Amino acid sequence: MFLINSLMSLLALRKRIRVIIKQVCDELKVDIISGVLSTDHVHMFVEIPPHVSISYFMQRVKGRSSRKIQQEFPDLKVCFRPRKYY
Repeated sequence: MFLINSLMSLLALRKRIRVIIKQVCDELKVDIISGVLSTDHVHMFVEIPPHVSISYFMQRVKGRSSRKIQQEFPDLKVCFRPRKYY
């Protein structure tokens, strides 16, 4: 039962990340040529308009996706807590 819930949660998470990235791309008029969502990272080949810098685009994608995922999937905070080195 736990495995099924975890799998469904993972699929929902992947789907939500795709939607968030697509929303940011639509807002900034960025075309997604291709993309792959791996278990711990994303590969994207995008066409960015000249008036949008690469760093600004990445800041928007990473910031918004991180914030939304942490709000919508609060149980992930347990998995990705910062380590304490003291």
